[in-house]
Amino acid sequence: MANQEKIDVIEKELMIFYPNTYVPKFIFSTRDIFENRFILKQIKFDNNALNYLLDLLIKDINEKRRFRKADCLKVIKSIMKSKNIEKNVESRVIKKLFYLYKKFIFDGNEEVQWTVSIFIKNQILEDRDIFWLIKNYKRSAHIINRLLLYPQNNNLIFEWAKKIYLNGELEDRVSEVMGVLLKDEFPSFIDVTDSKKIMWAIYYSKSLNITKESLIKKYFSLECLDTAIDVSKRLGYVSVIEFILNELRGRTKGKKGRS
Repeated sequence: MANQEKIDVIEKELMIFYPNTYVPKFIFSTRDIFENRFILKQIKFDNNALNYLLDLLIKDINEKRRFRKADCLKVIKSIMKSKNIEKNVESRVIKKLFYLYKKFIFDGNEEVQWTVSIFIKNQILEDRDIFWLIKNYKRSAHIINRLLLYPQNNNLIFEWAKKIYLNGELEDRVSEVMGVLLKDEFPSFIDVTDSKKIMWAIYYSKSLNITKESLIKKYFSLECLDTAIDVSKRLGYVSVIEFILNELRGRTKGKKGRS
């Protein structure tokens, strides 16, 4: 192997750590994405590098060129699952991710659907994109996930969830729907008699931790004892578990005093 070839091999490995510098140097097409997919899947999240790769994919889509769709999309998925991604995705990148999401979320290949479902996970979308999700929610469970698990309270999604709840839709996910509707307190149209569903609704909600802790204590009953403890453990609410323990101790003492 000539020295220049050795240099290229090493520099390609450096794409993992300096994607903004080395991705544009070696990746010029979707074919390059496919051929270098194992390295690209390891790169650290970088808006410029990701935007560059997305442009290559979108260019081939618009020009109706064939490419290794599933493999190339998996590269984007891996980058979107990077540990350093947090909430740093720029709006220009999210727009392109949503374009690909819409393009492939109904793809005949279920693996492709699962892949692109990650593209907009935990990302803040424009209202027009949320309108699109709401318009098409009946067509895909993946879209329902993006609505129910949207990372913050949103008025459009609130109104959608209200209709879903009042129409009795998505009964198998009713606690998640109720969680979308929960802010500081449950709306008056919510049936709060099923304490287990209430506990999970609190868990799924985007309410502040202090609000969630208060609501678990408020709606706690013996009927949802195990659920309340499970939810509190998952959320790390030690004070709530202690509250439940004291409640049980108090009721035990009360029974002994009456005997």
